[in-house]
Amino acid sequence: MNREVTREEKEDENRMTVSDVDLLRVRLWKARASHSRQAGLALVILSAALFAGAFFTSALFLEIASVASFVIGVALLAYEAEARVKLFPAMSALFGPLMVVEHELKKRGLSKTNAVFQRSSDKKDARDMMTFAKGGNGEGERRYSIPPLGDGLVRAYELELGDLSTLDVDRAKVWLPRVMVDGLGLADRVQMKSSGNEVTTVIDKPFVRALCVQDFMVGGMCQVSGCPLTASIGQSLAKASGSLVVHLGCTYDPRTQKATLRDAIEP
Repeated sequence: MNREVTREEKEDENRMTVSDVDLLRVRLWKARASHSRQAGLALVILSAALFAGAFFTSALFLEIASVASFVIGVALLAYEAEARVKLFPAMSALFGPLMVVEHELKKRGLSKTNAVFQRSSDKKDARDMMTFAKGGNGEGERRYSIPPLGDGLVRAYELELGDLSTLDVDRAKVWLPRVMVDGLGLADRVQMKSSGNEVTTVIDKPFVRALCVQDFMVGGMCQVSGCPLTASIGQSLAKASGSLVVHLGCTYDPRTQKATLRDAIEP
């Protein structure tokens, strides 16, 4: 005899499905984040042990295995180091575009404003925008809108999490740190917490820290809009909340290598 499924059972089933998907997502990130360092070190140590065995036994196959283990181990260690060595040139490539934005803001008298992340009102071409505005008290409002600096990173987040507009702010505060750390390796650790309508994000060893110590960033862009990484958080919160999000500034401590970002979600 078939039994009718109750509403509560359907809700439990939906929750279980979401939980399973989230679990698989985390497992995928952990698998992707696995490095070759441990395997390389293990092979180098094994090579030393095989070399010792070959020395005392004069066995040819131990000598061959020792050389092969050493070569493969060093190759794995070199592969691990290569991605880190290329990080600074990648960040250096962002200096020019960010300086262009800073120059344009200064030219328009908007270099002391705060970026506002929002969705454009054009129904035919709705997209995320980063807007700077000043004036309106008899002097005429000056407004300048451009695509958000972190738009590329937000698209990467959505490839991992799906459309961010389907999340609320609470879920965004849970999953954005996870995708930034476990999914994409953008930082060692990310913490997000709310106080009223303000969201504070602390980022340990952000991958953009070469930008964080540049004079033009510290003296200007950090307070105006932030770098692509911090701007991506403001844009993500705007999508998740469906509201305007104002960049309140970000700071970086070179000693602890921690960046602190403050955003305000307008009611």
